[in-house]
Amino acid sequence: MTNWKIGVIGFGNIAQALIGGLLKVQAIDPEQVFVCAAHVDKLRMNAEKYGVHACQDAEEVIEKSDVVILAVKPYQMEKVVTPLKSLLKDKIVVSVASGWMFDRFEGLLEKGTHHISTSPNTPVAVAEGIIIVEDKHSLSDDEFSHLIQLFEQVALV
Repeated sequence: MTNWKIGVIGFGNIAQALIGGLLKVQAIDPEQVFVCAAHVDKLRMNAEKYGVHACQDAEEVIEKSDVVILAVKPYQMEKVVTPLKSLLKDKIVVSVASGWMFDRFEGLLEKGTHHISTSPNTPVAVAEGIIIVEDKHSLSDDEFSHLIQLFEQVALV
């Protein structure tokens, strides 16, 4: 089990599949997971279903997390991330947004932010998924290794 506290900004289908799968295989504990989304009522209902913490906003998620998964719609990424850049600087940032690759994040995030772009599919929910991980990233060797070990519990990486 990882000791990382995991934050998720945007708790839609892919985010729920990934968190649900990691919980199912006991790679994480619900107490380690902090989530937020635009629709608060729906967020609370979904967070309760998984036993994870529903947060008021992205700032709270980031504050409580070591790793922040950006799971917002690709067209919303810039709008959501821009005001959070300084808070994300000292976190491990993992994108699951289609079309948002390393170089694009380099232009959006503050210089020196550790980040990686991935693309999971929904079968991660039952530990039968595939997660495509971009070769280019700015994680340390230990961060990258730990992330891959975590993801391998629910997917072919």
